[in-house]
Amino acid sequence: MLALLLFAAVVLLLPVLLLAAVLKLAAFLLLLPFRILGLAVQATTAVIGLVFKVLFGALGILVIAVFVVMLPLLPFVLLGAGLWALVKVASLGSGTSLQPA
Repeated sequence: MLALLLFAAVVLLLPVLLLAAVLKLAAFLLLLPFRILGLAVQATTAVIGLVFKVLFGALGILVIAVFVVMLPLLPFVLLGAGLWALVKVASLGSGTSLQPA
């Protein structure tokens, strides 16, 4: 009786297991191009992200260096802007203009 039960289980279970294995293999082979495409897209975006990280990192360092170099010149810029504003106001009050006759 036990042998007959074991034989029936094997006879019924073996085709189901074989069918499951074939379906798994078919699904794997069907989805393999999409996995490869996903890997290629992931690698490409990683390389582009690394390039942008290096580019903007260098740009940030350059901006900080320019700011540090230009900071001591700020008083001269403010003095020049103040003089320019005074000259502009003084030229408006005189009433003379340089328009063609």
